[in-house]
Amino acid sequence: MTGRDVTGRSAAAAAGPLAQLGSNENPLGPSPSVGAAVGRAVREANRYPRTTALGLRTMIANTNAVSPDQVFVTNGASDALLAIGATHLEPGDRTVVARPTFYLHMLMTERPGGELAFVPTKGLRQDIDGLLAAVDDRTRVLIVTNPHSPTGSVVDQSELDRVVGDLDGRGGETLLVIDEAYREYADETVMPDGVEFVRAGHNVAVTRTFSKAYGLAGMRVGYAIVSEPVAARLRGFMPPFAVNSASVAAAEAAFADQEHLARVVELNRRERDRLTRALSDLGMAPAPSQTNFVIATGLDDAASIVSALADQGILVRSTEADFGLPGGLRITTGTAEETTRVIEALRAMGATA
Repeated sequence: MTGRDVTGRSAAAAAGPLAQLGSNENPLGPSPSVGAAVGRAVREANRYPRTTALGLRTMIANTNAVSPDQVFVTNGASDALLAIGATHLEPGDRTVVARPTFYLHMLMTERPGGELAFVPTKGLRQDIDGLLAAVDDRTRVLIVTNPHSPTGSVVDQSELDRVVGDLDGRGGETLLVIDEAYREYADETVMPDGVEFVRAGHNVAVTRTFSKAYGLAGMRVGYAIVSEPVAARLRGFMPPFAVNSASVAAAEAAFADQEHLARVVELNRRERDRLTRALSDLGMAPAPSQTNFVIATGLDDAASIVSALADQGILVRSTEADFGLPGGLRITTGTAEETTRVIEALRAMGATA
């Protein structure tokens, strides 16, 4: 048996460079201004953080044409989702969500004793008809992930309009959670803005993160944009000082540097397109993606491909092991060098469907 280190690489590859293409991280990292901002915050680490994160909330609010009181900043978007579950679900209540989905969507439901109603994706897209059909009088939360993980697909404006209209027609008691963790990577011509439904007064919560395009996965900052009453309920659930000063400072600096964000998005678009074309040339049928990863399914032995890539220090995800989609890979878009490396490795092993 081949020995492996903690990263999953073989002993033979352990000394080489690691291409981490399994967790949808930003290969360029955060804005260069983040380091200085975090340094200033560390020099004041003897002081407790401001409990409101008002500066960051105001920046987000101004960009999204909402009130700062509608912005709920948390320790990663995960905490925003957990707070939504805790304040909207009681034992026996239901959350309707596509399968596969982000594991926090399950955790936010299970912790308060709620029940999950899964609706399988159809053609690697969320099944809007199926999601709405699954809503019943016990459904308190409906989740739409946009763009979707792990498939990379987008729910378009007309589909979201239909979801909101359907829920409004039922009395508006079901909260629609639009998880937009990957929205910065999506083409604006196809990606609707979930916040427009919040501005219009619908029962909608939009969650976003600084972990992906802003490159702050290790700093743990996320937020939700909701109505003011919902925001007040969410804040009432969270403990004081839930987000540390250094993380808030990092997020403020990252959010202010839109030029760096544009570079990240452009690199991702270019390398995602290149990876998609190469996978297609290999006969691997990649799905169209509006995120920072590409998924390919229908492979004969995806598990062996994942293992063989790991032996070369290239970490990708198995869609079967991690998401319940048989015979597939999910590959994060990295640097140009990393894209070349994974393409050449797949070509060398003759990976095909």
